[in-house]
Amino acid sequence: CRACHTNHSIEKLENRLSARADVMRFTSKEIQTIMRSFGTPLPERTWRRWRKEGRVKIRGYMRPDNADGTRGAIGLTRRSDADKPVYRLAEVRKTYTMSIRHADSTCKKEAM
Repeated sequence: CRACHTNHSIEKLENRLSARADVMRFTSKEIQTIMRSFGTPLPERTWRRWRKEGRVKIRGYMRPDNADGTRGAIGLTRRSDADKPVYRLAEVRKTYTMSIRHADSTCKKEAM
């Protein structure tokens, strides 16, 4: 760090950020952006299916952004049509991992 002249482990910082993000809730658009940044893009069709099937559940609703440009608060209930559903990142990542494992095992069975 140029400011404090400390050496930081990028891997540790990434792991800490990832763990923190896992417990946070994000909108659908944010989830797709985050998954893409992790190198695990989530096709829109798959994302829609997971939500419809209940594999990923709504974990609250984000209110519209504040007038000062900061992110809106998240509540458990929807107050207006402007409130957007939010999802827990850890749940999405777990569903993605399970989906990949299932696809791998299905391919192996078909190859036999």
